[in-house]
Amino acid sequence: MKRENDMKTRLNAFCGGVFIAMGCLLATAFAQHDHHGSSNMETAARTSIEGVIISDAWVRLNQMTGRPSAGYFSLRNNTGTTLTLTGVQVGGLSAPHGRAMLHQTTAVDGRMKMSHVAMVTIEPDTGVDFAPGGFHIMLHNLPADLSIGGMLQLDLLLQLGTDAAVSLRVPFKLCGLASAMGC
Repeated sequence: MKRENDMKTRLNAFCGGVFIAMGCLLATAFAQHDHHGSSNMETAARTSIEGVIISDAWVRLNQMTGRPSAGYFSLRNNTGTTLTLTGVQVGGLSAPHGRAMLHQTTAVDGRMKMSHVAMVTIEPDTGVDFAPGGFHIMLHNLPADLSIGGMLQLDLLLQLGTDAAVSLRVPFKLCGLASAMGC
C-alpha cells in the first residue's frame, strides 16, 4: 500500500512538472505575439498631424520591477475626418522592453473592471481624455533606468478616415505613483 502511494505521489509530481513546463512554454509563445493594439509599424513616427492635438501627456511610473505603469493624455480631433487610435507602442524600444496596450476601466456590477480596447474612435471636432478611471495606456516591461521627472516617448498609431495608419511620437512626462492628474 505504501509503495502504491509513493508511486502515485511521484506520478503526480512528474505530471505537475510537465504541466508547469508546458504552461511556461505556452505563456512565452503567447507573450511574444501582438494582440493588444501595440503594432510593429516600420515607418518613422511623425511629430505632428495637422488637426490632431495631444495635450497633458503623462505616465504614472511604477518603479517596482515587474509592475505595470499607466499613460494618460488628452486627444482632440480637429481634422474634419473620423480619427481612430488603433494602438500604441513605446518609441525606440524593442521587445521584450516597452510593451504598451490600450485599456479602459469601467464599472460592471458595482466593481471596477479593466479591459483591453482594440481601438478608440474620435469623431470630427470632438476629443477623448485618457485619464485615471477611464481610457489609459498600460505599459509593461519599461526600462529600469526611467526616473520620475524624465520623459518617455510613446508612438500613438492613428488612422484618419480610410487612410493608412500613421505613427505620431508623443513625449510623456514621468510622474510618481501618488500623482492623481499629472505632475
